[in-house]
Amino acid sequence: TNRSLGLRNIPSVVHLPLAALVLIAWVGALVLARKRGLFRLARVVREDPRVAESCGIDVKRVRIVVLLSGALASGIAGSLYAGYLTYVSPAAFDFHTLLQIIAFALVGGILSPYGALLGTALLWVAPQYFTVLGDWRFVAYGAVIILMTLFRPNGLLADRRPQIAVPHAASPGGRN
Repeated sequence: TNRSLGLRNIPSVVHLPLAALVLIAWVGALVLARKRGLFRLARVVREDPRVAESCGIDVKRVRIVVLLSGALASGIAGSLYAGYLTYVSPAAFDFHTLLQIIAFALVGGILSPYGALLGTALLWVAPQYFTVLGDWRFVAYGAVIILMTLFRPNGLLADRRPQIAVPHAASPGGRN
């Protein structure tokens, strides 16, 4: 990968129709996974792996599938990004880029599979409207993120269904 110099002259094969097609395919895969109950399965494993294991769920397998699906999404996104820029270097992924990616997920909702998509759409478009603020647009961008973490910490697409509390087993003697 040419170390810190990065990769140059990557063929520019990524255009908006291709990116839209990949996005539609990925959202379709998310919808299919949700219909098959894979999100619920992953949530059970995340919340309490011991309970999931006692219900007969193969916790290791679920964790591996979730890890691999995230890696697949990252790999596809990285290849599209490289094809769009035609140049990739470690300098392209600085601290500012990391914060922006985290903000995309936070605004949309970390626990929602569609939250990252919504957060990306909103925060990618929002700076275009903040241009009237000049250099203060970054302050406005930061204020939006701070307000989101204060008033909607689970994001815009947070799960609004009531959560079922699972009581812990009582200690011997009937007291908790």
